[in-house]
Amino acid sequence: MNNLHLDNDDEWAALLMWLPSMWRTMLRETGLFVRARCIKTPEDMLRLILAYPVLKLSLPQVAEWAERMGIASMSFISLWERFQKAVPFLRWLVQELLAMNAPRSTSKCLFAIVDATIFPLHGANKTNWMVLLLWGDGRPLDIKVTKNKGKGTGESIKRLDYIPEGAVITGDRAYGTPPQVINAIQRGHNVVVRFTWNNLPLYTEREGTNRINPRQMLSALEPGDSCDFPAWVCDRQGNAVPGRCVVIRKDPEAARRGLKKSHKESTRKGHHPGPDAEFLSRFTTIFTTLTPEEADTATVLEAYRWRWQIEREFHRLKSISGIRTMDNSKDSTVEFYLLALLASWLLSQRIARDRAFFPWGYPLGGWNPSRYCQS
Repeated sequence: MNNLHLDNDDEWAALLMWLPSMWRTMLRETGLFVRARCIKTPEDMLRLILAYPVLKLSLPQVAEWAERMGIASMSFISLWERFQKAVPFLRWLVQELLAMNAPRSTSKCLFAIVDATIFPLHGANKTNWMVLLLWGDGRPLDIKVTKNKGKGTGESIKRLDYIPEGAVITGDRAYGTPPQVINAIQRGHNVVVRFTWNNLPLYTEREGTNRINPRQMLSALEPGDSCDFPAWVCDRQGNAVPGRCVVIRKDPEAARRGLKKSHKESTRKGHHPGPDAEFLSRFTTIFTTLTPEEADTATVLEAYRWRWQIEREFHRLKSISGIRTMDNSKDSTVEFYLLALLASWLLSQRIARDRAFFPWGYPLGGWNPSRYCQS
């Protein structure tokens, strides 16, 4: 996020042009900026919010920085109280920036991409926090920032409040289990989910007595080959869902990385990979409840590739952001911090991507510093 220059007034004025057009209105509508007192302008309020994750300062240090920059004169306690109220605005800002950054699907299906990432905050309570995102057709549909500790937490379709009617839930292996697949169907949605054969056993019929053997079905595939065959998902309560297994064989380098990741994950959990691990690492396996008429093999694979791109963005965010230790922080402070971090990252990504199209660094008619000055 080294292109967010909050210490320079001119750079800050230029940065504002990359924000969603309604951001000032939303600051007021969410009650975060009502009247000019300690903080004189909406621009100053936003600058304080982004300074916390971007400059990696403590709250007392943010208060000192604001005083030095002439942005605000207030105690860090007052600043902390103001930050607690910023969550609704930041949730809106993250959603809008996601809408600006996310690609749009060309498929007739509305693929609702669901993904989550864990932020370990190693304070006194050692609680992990999860950011769960759902979006489709280039628009964010739902965002959750929750604890990831104890019963009833973790990734689940049940955590999502809103999924559009007819949306195809598209997820990674966390959603490739019988309960997740069947829950989605019961809510009226199709799925496209990556899976492992241990966590999502597939059967040739609805009774669930004849389990599909992956070696038998996949051994003939060469790198670049794909196949598509019918399969059933069954649970212990007798529920059964028909669908298809879509498989593509990886190239040798991708297979090697997959096997290495499998070994690393097995070691972390304290066991060794099974005898089929090396064979199965050669393939990407996806289960879908869409019929071939609704989505052919290539469409299913492309939908998962889109979801995979989102996962990679999460990994980049965590690798460069330097998540801070937040000892004994209140839940509302952690939620504010994570949302501010996401907003900063997405804004930085948008600037880095779009600025490359203009040698002068901004769209024609885009930057006019006087437009941001307050009388």
